[in-house]
Amino acid sequence: MTDHHAERFRQITEVLARHGLGFGIGAAGLHRWLPVEHGLLGHEQREEPYTNPEHLRLALEQLGPVFVKFGQVLSTRADLLPEP
Repeated sequence: MTDHHAERFRQITEVLARHGLGFGIGAAGLHRWLPVEHGLLGHEQREEPYTNPEHLRLALEQLGPVFVKFGQVLSTRADLLPEP
């Protein structure tokens, strides 16, 4: 694996961890690049806590257009994600 790929994997794991999606990091086998705990701080704070769907949307937006498209496709799969 090139350094460029390793750096991108690290960026992805950081964004997912920042939004409390660290469980997906282990499932995807990315924990080698960034061991995480659930919900690392570092994203924009607000008065009301973000919901899980909001965290997922924010993470996908931060990761770029390919991930946004992935989120759009994922949103059509009621068997994979709940309605909210």
